[in-house]
Amino acid sequence: MLLPGGVSVSSVLGERLTLVEPTREALTRTFDGIDRHVRLRLGREYLEAWEAAQESRR
Repeated sequence: MLLPGGVSVSSVLGERLTLVEPTREALTRTFDGIDRHVRLRLGREYLEAWEAAQESRR
């Protein structure tokens, strides 16, 4: 995952992001880890607006 300033990381919240095999399970695990990380960093208002937008698409 690339961060501002050109910094890259290969683990988030203690979980490795490196994909050894591109399976659905590995991709899901990786994106779930990124999702948890991002949700911790974003403000509540943004997340509520995003979730409301997702619900309106259904």
